[in-house]
Parts: sequence; structure tokens; C-alpha cells
Amino acid sequence: MPWFAKAGCLSAAVLLGYTLTAALAYADGAEEFYRGKQIRLIVGNAVGADYDLGARLLARHMSRHMSGSPTILVQNMPGAASIGAANYIARVGPKDGTLFGSVSRNLPSQAVIGRDALKVDPREFRWVGSSGANTVVCYVRGESAIRKADDLFTRDLIVGGIGSGSTQSTVPTALNRLLNMRFKIVEGYKGNADALVALERGEIDGLCSGFSPLRTTHASLLKEGRIRLLVHSGTTPLAEAPSVPSFYDFAKNDKQRQMLRFLFSNDDFGRPYFAPLEIPTDRLSALRAAFAATLKDEALLADAVKMQLDMTYRPPEAIEAFVQELYATQPELIREIQEIAPSP
Repeated sequence: MPWFAKAGCLSAAVLLGYTLTAALAYADGAEEFYRGKQIRLIVGNAVGADYDLGARLLARHMSRHMSGSPTILVQNMPGAASIGAANYIARVGPKDGTLFGSVSRNLPSQAVIGRDALKVDPREFRWVGSSGANTVVCYVRGESAIRKADDLFTRDLIVGGIGSGSTQSTVPTALNRLLNMRFKIVEGYKGNADALVALERGEIDGLCSGFSPLRTTHASLLKEGRIRLLVHSGTTPLAEAPSVPSFYDFAKNDKQRQMLRFLFSNDDFGRPYFAPLEIPTDRLSALRAAFAATLKDEALLADAVKMQLDMTYRPPEAIEAFVQELYATQPELIREIQEIAPSP
């Protein structure tokens, strides 16, 4: 072998050795930092929502996959469709890797539309990953005079809202303004679980929300016929109710379909988690690795099946690409969407 080839091999070996050493030191640094620590997992939604259930299931299993095995404490910070939680995580809370959180899947699209209360840019979030997917459904109590989606164009439906930017408020408002449906929104509920209690009591007649609670905590409502599905946000039929129409079935032209796609593109966003911009790189890597490993953990997946909770893993790169795609939406279309989206 020529001398220069031997020298190249030697240099490569030395470089590889340095790289491996640096990587081990890098991992050791995160492990040393997290040993004996407590990580706070902020949930920007109320107790009992699918975000809360997913976060608590994650926290139950994630510690053993974390470098240094820190404890993970879930803390709910509901209100303002998780905008307050997002602001806290990004701007107020510790930046050392002891804090990350779950925010509304609507947050990126709300940021693109423009919300004065949101003081942070989702493009600067250090995304950890996402779990599950979501389909929005609008439904009514079994006793309601509204029997099918077509009735939404001729009869008023009183639904519960939990604040601007939330699915419960954004969806019916957008459908009213874009498709001329006739939802009447009663605001002031603290969270989806609170609105569901109001529905069962007859305080409201319907609700628009993610489908997940109807598969988990409130599955009996659907199974026992106490509610009736009217319409959903998916582009393919619902497995549980294939005859229920989609929002897209009522779009009159391509522009309406494009606007619906923007408003409901976050269905594939799942339950996203992020850390603040300033988190040290090695600790972000530790969080991301543990998050990915946890969502592939057989014990977690078994629990998820029992809870009927979708915990499908989505990597941070997929979330980043999704956010960038939203921000690339044509300004003219955004202006029209701003006109139909609920004001803060």
C-alpha cells in the first residue's frame, strides 16, 4: 500500500477515534446533567383531553429511556388554546433542558394567520417530536333535531367553545364563514372535557373536537348512541362511520378546498412537543432520542392499545417541514383565511 494511502487510513482512523470520543463525551454530559433531576412536561390543555392523556402516558414510560433517568412531572397549563403554555415554555421557563411541553396542533397555523397573544415563532421551537394523528368531528346529542350534516345549513346548532385558536371554537367559526353553516358558539368552557360534560347535561347541543376522546375517555357516548356524528375533517372516510361526510364534500370550489386544507392540515400534526430555543444541543438530542424510543416501547404501545390512544411517532424533522410548509402559503390565501378564521 502506498505511503499516502497508509497515511490516509491512519488519519481516518484518528478522526473516527476523535469523533467517537466526542460523541461519548457528549452523551455523558447529558447523562450527568439529568441524573437526579426532575423534568417538567407542560401540557397546554386541560386534564382529561387527549393531549393530557398522551403526555401522561409518555411521562410514565419516558424516564427509563432518558439519559440519567430523571423523573418527569406533568403540569397542566390550559387556557387560550395553549398559547399561554407556548409563551411560557419558549420565553419564561428554564432553558436548561428541564422543561419541554405539549401544545395545540393548531398553534402553527394560528401563528401564520397572526395572533397577538402568541409571542413566539413556531419556526424557532426546538421540536422534540409528535405522537398520534387527529381527525376533527362535529357531533350532536342523540336527542338533537339536527339529524345530518345538511341540517347545519338550515338549522342553528349550539356548540361549546374553549377560546380563540382552539379546535372547539375555530372549526365551527370557520365552517360558518367559509361554508355558510349555522353553528352558534357558547364560549367559556375550560377544556374539551368540560364542554363534553356540558353536552351531556344538555347545556349545549353539539361540539366540534378531535375524535380521540370519543375513542377513549368518552367512547361510551358514541357506542351507546348518546351522540351522533355529523361531519369530519378527514380526506378519507372515517373507519367507524364511513357514511359521515367530510368538510371537503361541501366545498364549492378549489379555493375553498385550499382554505380547508390549510385550516385542517394540522390533523396530521398529532400532539406536538417542543423545547425552548436555548436548550443545549446535547440535552435536546437526549430528549429527542428518549421521545422516539418511548413511542416505540412495547409497554407504552400496550398501554396505548388499552386506552385506544394513537401514539404513532413522528420525528421532529417532519414537524419542522410541516411548519415551513404552512409559512410558505401564498400571502393572498392567508389574507382570505384571516377573514374567516376566528379573531382572538
